[in-house]
Amino acid sequence: MPNVPHSTPLQDMATITQLPAELLHKVFAEFFNVRRYTFDLNEPLFKVDDDDLATLAAASQTCRPFHDVASPLVWKHFCLDRHRRKPYPTIPQLVALVRLWHERPEIAAHVHTFHLSPICHSAPITKEDDIAFIASVVQELGLPAPQLHEAVNGFHFIAALLVLMARNVRVLSMCTFDNGLFRYMPDPGETSVRLEHLTRFQFQSGPFVEGRTNHTISEMKPLLRLAPNLEALEVSSVHLGHGDVDWDGITSLHLRGASIDDAVKIIRSCRGLKGFIFSPYEVFAPPDEILSALSMHASTLRKLNMALQVNSVATFTSLEELSVSASYMGRGEDCILQELPQSLKLLEIHGNPENYPKEMESLLLKIAGRGYPNLVKVWLSAWYCDCDRRGSCGRQSPCDGGRGRRDLHELFLLTGVSCEFR
Repeated sequence: MPNVPHSTPLQDMATITQLPAELLHKVFAEFFNVRRYTFDLNEPLFKVDDDDLATLAAASQTCRPFHDVASPLVWKHFCLDRHRRKPYPTIPQLVALVRLWHERPEIAAHVHTFHLSPICHSAPITKEDDIAFIASVVQELGLPAPQLHEAVNGFHFIAALLVLMARNVRVLSMCTFDNGLFRYMPDPGETSVRLEHLTRFQFQSGPFVEGRTNHTISEMKPLLRLAPNLEALEVSSVHLGHGDVDWDGITSLHLRGASIDDAVKIIRSCRGLKGFIFSPYEVFAPPDEILSALSMHASTLRKLNMALQVNSVATFTSLEELSVSASYMGRGEDCILQELPQSLKLLEIHGNPENYPKEMESLLLKIAGRGYPNLVKVWLSAWYCDCDRRGSCGRQSPCDGGRGRRDLHELFLLTGVSCEFR
């Protein structure tokens, strides 16, 4: 009988530690889940699952190949906020973090997404060696001289240090109720530090107080001026004004709780908007001024989402993504869905579109008849019972237990587009 070659012994196969770094990265990335909470005061804007982070941290301490791959993931999304598990980081612990990043700048370079919110009014920096060390870092970075004896400023001051040390940060998100951090940001003429890679800044302010916000865009100017390549600005409950902020490079705006006047001035100051998300401070605000300002960007605008009752967006001939709320989309000839741009690829409908049967029927017929040839995706809000109606789910009439939403989902699928609940 011919000799039959034996299969390769297991001991000759590569172990996981011998895998190429690219494959190890894919393996560890499976243990790295990031949950995002957009503009929710009850949660940070993003949060890495604690168990996933612990798994990666343990792996990074196993061997050199694991450390080289897992360590960048451990630090990639860095979060200092009041929502993490207690006990909160203390001022000495934060000073120790500054020491670590100062001694090993390659660690700070791993940070790509940085989230901040006030932890607490921490104790001041009191140890003489800590004060001397922090003073040397301040001098290196060109920060304004701090008032280290002020307990209320301890966290904000160190947070400003950490932001400037994370020079590769791509996304900076903040949720705060005062302007503590911004006052410590240096003028570009005082420091050589530039956040060259920062392209997206998210800021969630505290609530309105007597019709006013706690923050203005001018307060953020020192930070914005250190980010020459900033493209996306997302702010909530902030008095925008216009000021002397350079809006030329901004291509994506997300303005929540802003006035119509402020939004119009900023839109007109941007050179070529690609994305615009807007919910005004004013109730039932008229859309005319906003639409007029946006018309300047008709050839560049790709994504649009406004909490305004708009009759048509057909003039935005480059629009690819449109999000509308059923409560704002209008009825009959005034429905925004009556005429959509031919360029549209994604349509997202929030709320209860099944309550607009004629408008939905008209839209479905146009999609089925290839009236919107580039439309490939439709997203609907996931149905939930609002607990104030009886019907098939045990509440008041006319609750249908979500049947109308599911039927609408099936009808969209029959037209040939992809339809998902989001």
